[in-house]
Amino acid sequence: MSSDIGGRNSVTQRGDSFRPRAWYKVDRSLILDLLPRLRHDIRHMGPQSLLDLDYFFPRAVTQNVPSSILYDAFRYVFAHLEEHSSTGFLNMFELAERQLDTNSNRSREAIRDWGALMHAVCVMLDSQNGLGCSPVLLRHIMDFLEKLFPRVHHILGDEHTMVLFYAFMGIFEYSGGAYQREQLERIWNGFNAGVQTQLLRDMRDAMNVECPGTRERMRRLYGILTSGRLV
Repeated sequence: MSSDIGGRNSVTQRGDSFRPRAWYKVDRSLILDLLPRLRHDIRHMGPQSLLDLDYFFPRAVTQNVPSSILYDAFRYVFAHLEEHSSTGFLNMFELAERQLDTNSNRSREAIRDWGALMHAVCVMLDSQNGLGCSPVLLRHIMDFLEKLFPRVHHILGDEHTMVLFYAFMGIFEYSGGAYQREQLERIWNGFNAGVQTQLLRDMRDAMNVECPGTRERMRRLYGILTSGRLV
């Protein structure tokens, strides 16, 4: 799996794992802005500016995400970044929202599938072990997760909710904005007391063992969730 930076301003992604689309052409400045960890891992670019995503992929797989779903996440994100490069608009979840809003026998299946995909997307964009997630991309994802979390919680249950939230914690970075805090508040207050208690307990435990960058990010998130406004 690799990403080839061709010319001056484009990034193309290729690899047999991305069939039937073998290439994704994305504006170079756009991809570096939206996936900020790539800026810190330029050393993993090979000859002719070949960006080796194999450096990131094994680390994501170690988080117990099936490789097939992780490949789906890579395809999904890069296809939408390619569209964003062409149109100037980022709209990753229009289809997902239509499916979730459809009252049909497939609604549970759609919630399960989108929950699994978004879990993989969050692992892929993890700020410690993935490609990184810019504030712009994080807000776009949070807008969708705000709609997805209540459905996962109600239809799939507590365990699925916590698994998805754990992955979300890997991309969340508090920017200090009121909108982001209020959005996090709405997501958090949609969880029952049992889910909230378990998540906070796990965060406290993780703050003692995680690497410094993750530990600091989790400490800030924990502080927000226990500040008195959200709990």
